Amino acid sequence: MISKINTFIKIIQENGYSFSELGFSEGASKEEIYNIEKITGQIIPNDFKLFLSKINGQFNENFYFLPDQVKLLSCQEIIDEWTQEQDFAADTAEFYDEFQFDDKIRCTIYHSTRIPFAMQEGFGILFIDNAPAPNGKIGQIIYLINECDFVVLADSFYEFIEKYIENMQNGILKFEDEKEGFPNKYRLKSETEIMDGFAFLEILK
Repeated sequence: MISKINTFIKIIQENGYSFSELGFSEGASKEEIYNIEKITGQIIPNDFKLFLSKINGQFNENFYFLPDQVKLLSCQEIIDEWTQEQDFAADTAEFYDEFQFDDKIRCTIYHSTRIPFAMQEGFGILFIDNAPAPNGKIGQIIYLINECDFVVLADSFYEFIEKYIENMQNGILKFEDEKEGFPNKYRLKSETEIMDGFAFLEILK
């Protein structure tokens, strides 16, 4: 996985921008990563741990490469967001045994087994899902596209990064300077102007 992450970083930096210019934070310590598991009670995938050891979130919104301009969370932000979500988990607990997206995702919105790793205030959230519905897979990457609907973007975090690399190498996802008036300076985009969850679902399928 380290080689995949290094490839991911290299492809992006080939556009002439430094790690910090793109808003990526330096990697997290083992203790910071362990604290996520300690506080949430969830085992996070080794692939995601390795990713955090290289990229500990984004400290600004300069680089838009995820759906709907959501940005990567740091270890502490993951803990803070997960903790806050538990206050609302009971509100949709009744839908835990109802399923969506080809019976891959449970209809409950927040759950202790879901680890948020990217989000934007007022936008969607990317989760590592440790409690999939019957047709889903533990560790699948799911994206909350609105108040109650999800899509599966990848079966694992490893596959998520692998698909990004493949699409960047094939020129399907292209690095571009963002238009004036947007909060971001740079982004990855395809031929689709609106890069929302549905666009990434099509690109990463």
